[in-house]
Amino acid sequence: MLGECGIRGMLELFILGECERRPSSGKVITNTAARLTDGNWSPSAGSVYPLLQKMEKQGLIKGRLQARGRGRREISYAVSSKGKKTLEEGKSHMEEGLNSLMSTVNPIFIRIAQGFDEQEVAEARKFWRAMMEMRRSILSQPKEKRRRMELKMFDIAGRQIKLMRREMGIKK
Repeated sequence: MLGECGIRGMLELFILGECERRPSSGKVITNTAARLTDGNWSPSAGSVYPLLQKMEKQGLIKGRLQARGRGRREISYAVSSKGKKTLEEGKSHMEEGLNSLMSTVNPIFIRIAQGFDEQEVAEARKFWRAMMEMRRSILSQPKEKRRRMELKMFDIAGRQIKLMRREMGIKK
């Protein structure tokens, strides 16, 4: 099981997820993290490569040396069955942690940042709980159905955001 929480624990999960998606090198993992977060999180080589070695020793991933042309070689890692199990446990733990964090931080944040009164905070909490319940329901669906439902939810939310932006006179 993943030992540490925070960024390092998230990096372990990210590596497992990327290696499950397709065999990936340390460079690919680092570049993908940076691209997905608009550069806000770009794990260093000093974090990624030792972690890849540790995870391989633990049997979570399997490395395979591949030629990359011009005499270059790199190791691509694929997730093992033990790594898949660890990834599933980690996803569940991460989801629980996120729900707990948002249930605690969100009401405090909107009280401070938006100046909501207690009734408005209660309404916002009801909305957040409904969103989290919807998310749990979606996550319990088979992969293909889940993906369709997520895309539909993103589409609906995107249309609502566009309407609100027009209403508020906000341009892209």
